[in-house]
Amino acid sequence: MNSRRVLTILLCLLSSALVSCSSKNGGGGDANIRVVNVIPDAAAISLQLDKDPPLVNALAFQGLTQYLSAGTGAREFKVSANGGTTFAIDRTLSIGANNYSYIVYGPVASAQSVLVVESGLTVPNSGTFNFRVINVAAGIGAVDVYLTAAGADLNSTSPNIANVGAGAISSLVPVNTGSYELRVTAAGTKDVIYDTGVQAFTTNQGTYEAVIYTKGSARLPNVAVLNVDSTGTGQVNDNLLAEFKVLNASSVASPLNVLVDGNIVLSNIPFAGISDYVTASAGSHTFAVQATATPGANLLTLVTTLASATDTSLAFSGPAGRSSRSCSTTTICRRRQAARASGS
Repeated sequence: MNSRRVLTILLCLLSSALVSCSSKNGGGGDANIRVVNVIPDAAAISLQLDKDPPLVNALAFQGLTQYLSAGTGAREFKVSANGGTTFAIDRTLSIGANNYSYIVYGPVASAQSVLVVESGLTVPNSGTFNFRVINVAAGIGAVDVYLTAAGADLNSTSPNIANVGAGAISSLVPVNTGSYELRVTAAGTKDVIYDTGVQAFTTNQGTYEAVIYTKGSARLPNVAVLNVDSTGTGQVNDNLLAEFKVLNASSVASPLNVLVDGNIVLSNIPFAGISDYVTASAGSHTFAVQATATPGANLLTLVTTLASATDTSLAFSGPAGRSSRSCSTTTICRRRQAARASGS
């Protein structure tokens, strides 16, 4: 009888140990976690759960994994940046046997994260898909998001999702499947701060998530579109827009006009004057500088690339035709030589 009691107690202890173990290691199945790095000053991040080997190593800025398997339970999420030995993020989160996106964002010094549940979502009607917005863009504020036909006039269009604040996740909104131009505006305005080419949203009864994040601008965000599917696919869709401003530090007596690809975009910038930011298409442009006193005669020209969703400062210095400087939020200010215009 005693031996039976001992056996019973041992079986109970073993059962308790297994239950305890299953609470951390999955029991009814593992969690699936997609990792998204949108920390703009982290060239790469690594994510470790508890004391396990890293779930992901050296994930580049704007990098997206597909779903990675991890044990369930209360897990310590530890994020290191740029190969550092300390953790920019260290927090405990409870995860079940679901699909998740773990998004890390903000500057390294004050990095934040959000764990987005992607299982158990409402299935929309046939012929439609679910769409929601995750706004983790620092400093940009609340946004409105539009899915429209290519080139549709936003002045006569309402946003699909309105007023998504910083750090917020919108509710799911059904949209008819099709191909759309995705645009973002500052909330309550028609001021476009993100634009991308037409893309397909064709998964019937699927779900798409637009992650809005900071890349290198105080005003223009970038967007990653996450597909909520069996493997956790997704892609970054770069902003077609960039911004620049001009500082007149030249020794030219006359105020300056600045042309972009042959068109005047800034006029009468006085000595030591700084223009407001001007929105332009991202990519390579030819900048020309003319004195307002001698319109049509280029004092210098400069070919430079405006990177997507970044702010660039162009400083024109010295006498006509000598040099200029350009400086963006994502690069070190660099000197550029420009050809002296004929007759200048």
